[in-house]
Amino acid sequence: MRNVLILLAAALAAFPATARQDPPQADMAEAVVAIVNDQAITSFDVRQRVQLMLISRGQVPEQVLPQFQAQAIRDLIDEKVKLQEAAEFNLTISDRELDQEIAQIAAGSGLTIDQLAGALAQGGVSIDALREQL
Repeated sequence: MRNVLILLAAALAAFPATARQDPPQADMAEAVVAIVNDQAITSFDVRQRVQLMLISRGQVPEQVLPQFQAQAIRDLIDEKVKLQEAAEFNLTISDRELDQEIAQIAAGSGLTIDQLAGALAQGGVSIDALREQL
């Protein structure tokens, strides 16, 4: 059975109540928010996911940020479990398939992939965070 350990105290302590944050500097330590079968989910991962949620939904009241953070943690845990299960069965998604999906997302927004990456970067999100979600 999958062992999922959620460190809620660390999760709550890791998040200031601001909607927008700069990506962490390379020398900054990140808090571990959850561990899924020996794979860590960090506060950086959660911030990236929350920023992605904010970008896709637009402006939201600050009081809903804790709900977004909790949802991001749940989603990241679910995704880790799914990826681990897929790895057990040697199921993989190629970079080409991911690139095609990102191209479709960009086209659906009337953007090129580079423009989408730029828009995400302006919101403090790495294109890699989108790739991980997909």
